[in-house]
Amino acid sequence: MKKILGYIAVFICIAMILFLALVISSKIPHSAVEPNIKGSVEFYKKKAGIYKIKVGHRYSYIHYFADMRKLNIIYCLDSDNAINSTMWARYYQIIKADTNKDFIDLVEKSKKPNNQYLRYWNGCMLFLRPLLTIFNMEQIYLINKIILSVLALMLIIMLFKKLKKLAIIFALALIMVASWYVPFCIEYSVTFYIMFITSIIAIKIDSNKKNKTKEDVDEKLAKLFLITGIVTTFFDFLTTELLTIFVPLMFILIIRKEENRLGSLKDTIKFVMKACILWFAGYICMWFAKWVIASIVLHINAFDYVKDNVMLRINGLQGLDNHKILYGHVIERNFFAIPLMDLINANIYKWEVKLAIAIVAILMIIFINWKELKNKKYLLLFAFIGITPYIRYLILANHSYRHAMFTFRDQIITIMCLLYIIIECLNYKLLFKKVNLKKTLKATKR
Repeated sequence: MKKILGYIAVFICIAMILFLALVISSKIPHSAVEPNIKGSVEFYKKKAGIYKIKVGHRYSYIHYFADMRKLNIIYCLDSDNAINSTMWARYYQIIKADTNKDFIDLVEKSKKPNNQYLRYWNGCMLFLRPLLTIFNMEQIYLINKIILSVLALMLIIMLFKKLKKLAIIFALALIMVASWYVPFCIEYSVTFYIMFITSIIAIKIDSNKKNKTKEDVDEKLAKLFLITGIVTTFFDFLTTELLTIFVPLMFILIIRKEENRLGSLKDTIKFVMKACILWFAGYICMWFAKWVIASIVLHINAFDYVKDNVMLRINGLQGLDNHKILYGHVIERNFFAIPLMDLINANIYKWEVKLAIAIVAILMIIFINWKELKNKKYLLLFAFIGITPYIRYLILANHSYRHAMFTFRDQIITIMCLLYIIIECLNYKLLFKKVNLKKTLKATKR
């Protein structure tokens, strides 16, 4: 009971700090951000709401529409009535599509807000609003690219010092989902920031020799994942939220396994379940906190404003003929957004890529080491973690279908798990034996 009260206290403290910080940032006068928002209009005039760097390849699509929606809300904020204005998150919209016209008309034609984004916290305003007093969006994108790249490099270097193969696995996973496009869009970047920062902190906590017992470490990590869930809801626009829990968790599990301090399977499953439950509790409760606070502050029933949208994101059709198409193709759309799978789906290099995958699959079967493998059950746990993105796609089918251009990156989790399982299953003795045999044969021929 004492621990539960502690978690509740952590939730209340973090939620209140974030709420107050958002309100304070909303107090920045409109006149302070207006010049740089107006200065950003020319940049967005050159871009589409969904900007296609490579037409026909979803992994390269940049969702500038979402960033313009954030600017739309920031531009419409009333700093004199910061709390109410922050809760309503009003914006101007005429065209119900991913277009930049609404934002441009708002700024250039002095339109008035006519819609609201009450369902989200819109936490990015906490940073964007102060930044817009100094920089325009084109400059903010450049800053975003630099900071995100530095964080990614810091994490990979930390992993490399800790466990080289884990650093390589993570770097490959980032490459395989075309993560170099992420910094082009603030919407995409948020969960990557949280993933990188949470991972760095989690590894430091797990490696800190000052911790007295494993239970102390696990408790600190549990609170970290609770906070991560809260922060994810606050800042994210429902993009790749699973990265913020399962990537740091995989790092901890793999490092502990490689250092022979993972413990029993039962204890490991308990740790994973606790971390996931606390993250999910923080994530869901923070959503409800927004709606409860909005209801109190605005004297409305905020749940009436969000319930239809919640159901839409789960199984709404939005132009599709039936649910069979929705559920039958949502995983496919995300799976084939991965650049390598996109190549297979394309006309060019189709048979070459299939042949390469077939060769890799055959080599894996030849050099598999399942019978001699220790801790098989742990790998099954990793396999289960690896399928969580597909569970997400099915639960939020409408959202995952329509936004596969960015939700597909949740498969970083799948790729990491798959690569690690492959590495663990390979029979290196047999592999090196065959390699040495080839060398011996070549030497004999000479």
